[in-house]
Amino acid sequence: MIYPDISVALAHLLAEDHLPDPALWRETLVASRLLEYELWTRLHGRGLGTSHGDAARPRPGDPARDI
Repeated sequence: MIYPDISVALAHLLAEDHLPDPALWRETLVASRLLEYELWTRLHGRGLGTSHGDAARPRPGDPARDI
């Protein structure tokens, strides 16, 4: 089980140059409510809430938020 941090989430969402190994996305990932809050705070802080909001919303099959 892997707990990704905000840098991994932002890199994935914003298609930055430094991305984690694609094998990471085949692992069991668990995210906390704090990660979700941080993600939304960073997106809104950059004025990207509208343009990236759908991609940031949890969907069925996304990492569980157990923490």
